[in-house]
Amino acid sequence: MACSRSETSVVALVASSLQPWIEARAIPFHLACSFGGSRGLVQQAERGAPVSLLLLAYRATLAGFTTPAAFASNQLVLVGRSGSPNLRSGDKVAVGDPKLAPVGKFALEAVKKLGVEPDWVFTRDDRSAFTLLESGHVDLAVVYASDLRGRSLGTPQKLECSPIDYYFLQKQGDSKGDAFAAWLKSRECKQTLEEFGFLVRDH
Repeated sequence: MACSRSETSVVALVASSLQPWIEARAIPFHLACSFGGSRGLVQQAERGAPVSLLLLAYRATLAGFTTPAAFASNQLVLVGRSGSPNLRSGDKVAVGDPKLAPVGKFALEAVKKLGVEPDWVFTRDDRSAFTLLESGHVDLAVVYASDLRGRSLGTPQKLECSPIDYYFLQKQGDSKGDAFAAWLKSRECKQTLEEFGFLVRDH
């Protein structure tokens, strides 16, 4: 999924869990955003996609880009269509494919600690898992807490896993994204992140 693009656009590859937050910033910063699982986005950049900015849900170092800078964090949750989730072995659980989206890796780690073995249904990314849950094709979904904003679902259960941090990278020698890079460090930016359910990280 992508935002509109023009000759003056700043092309940004953005983790899908950041989509609701960043879409409101796309116009003032002339961002043309493509969303998806972070690992897939990194692959696009490595293959030479014409990108100025990367906003990823894990720390990836890419040749030709600045050192990754953490700017926000998230929480992993288990959620059902209603009530409190009760995860049991054999339940159909949707989550982003670990090969494409870090949320899948975090989910496998967290559920392993619970000692149950669900029937995993891997999706393109964390947001796609909601589609399967809301349509009744799965029993539960493991998603990011920030993605629950504006959705009418059951009570989320927090899951314990490794820290979930978001990282910003800018293509070296590319000044198109300078304005957004500067704004990302501002108090205003941190306030908007908090409004969308993220935890703020300092550079």
